[in-house]
Amino acid sequence: MRYTFSVVTNGSLLTPSVVERLLGLGLTHVQVTLDGPEEVHDRRRYFTGGRGSFNVILGNLQKVQDKVNVVLRINIDSKNLNEVEQLLRELSSRGITNVRLDPHLVHSNLYRHEYWENLIPSSKEAEVLFNFWEKAEKHGFQVPQDVFRLGICVAHVDEDIVVDPMGNIYPCWAFTGNPRYVKARLLANGEVEVLKPELGARSVLKVMKSCTDCPFLPMCMGGCRFLAVLTGKGYHGVDCRKETLASLTKLMGAQLGKGR
Repeated sequence: MRYTFSVVTNGSLLTPSVVERLLGLGLTHVQVTLDGPEEVHDRRRYFTGGRGSFNVILGNLQKVQDKVNVVLRINIDSKNLNEVEQLLRELSSRGITNVRLDPHLVHSNLYRHEYWENLIPSSKEAEVLFNFWEKAEKHGFQVPQDVFRLGICVAHVDEDIVVDPMGNIYPCWAFTGNPRYVKARLLANGEVEVLKPELGARSVLKVMKSCTDCPFLPMCMGGCRFLAVLTGKGYHGVDCRKETLASLTKLMGAQLGKGR
């Protein structure tokens, strides 16, 4: 079986030489995050000393987008929502369109909660995502077939692992760094030592039992494990997005109808 892997990176060191070296080791995808156009991004993501990272990242993306599959995650919250189109326009003007866009509505994490006030209400999620893809298409980006960005994630598949530099294995990227959610450890000989089988995929998929009558089950599989924890439902709770999915489906259906 051929070994493949993907990496999540801030993109500042994602040079062509680094990508070419990693491709030879099995690299298939790279995820890079942007938080908005230059002014917004550099205010949030900067080097030690305060220098912004936006132009460095875009310079690298221009050079590597044709060498490896790039997933460009764009964090969206109430503070940068109005600047998203400016970012799309900037990417397009620099020719950075051979990437898969991945809009991500920002949530809090297990350690810090000061960003809760910036969150987009769940009632607005569908509208925000729909507007994002409308703007993306206008600026020359391809709208992916699986536009909902849902389905089987790594938390549902034991064959996919998220590993940190210390060899700790987590259900997904969102739990990285939290010792409570280290489900296994990658040993020096390449074997995996299971530490918490209750965090494994077979245990996670049991959540489907309460969702069997939902038409959106294949699209979410019980929802995000991380968000289920954040909302107090626990790791095996249901993170229901039925309302958002129904609204988004309706919006997109109406738009398709107009185009006929």
